Amino acid sequence: MTDQVRQKDPTSKSNLRLTVAGNKPITGELRNNGYAPKFYIGEGSTVQLACGLLQGKYFLKEFHFHFGCNDTVGSEHAIDGNTYPIEVKQS
Repeated sequence: MTDQVRQKDPTSKSNLRLTVAGNKPITGELRNNGYAPKFYIGEGSTVQLACGLLQGKYFLKEFHFHFGCNDTVGSEHAIDGNTYPIEVKQS
């Protein structure tokens, strides 16, 4: 539940960081697999996830969306029992 969430110091080195190499726009291809639209990061884009408790280097290769037919449903997960129109997930 969100009432148990604590805000961290944004300058803390333990926070996760998503960086794009060269500070360039992310390019790629959006495909509909029949279940959810997926965005595949293009070869010319490098997106890295670092810091926090991660020990190695992790690179984002794709992310996908979950959405519904109206503004009251769509997210795959709920926050405090509430669903939302869209959810973005990386994998």
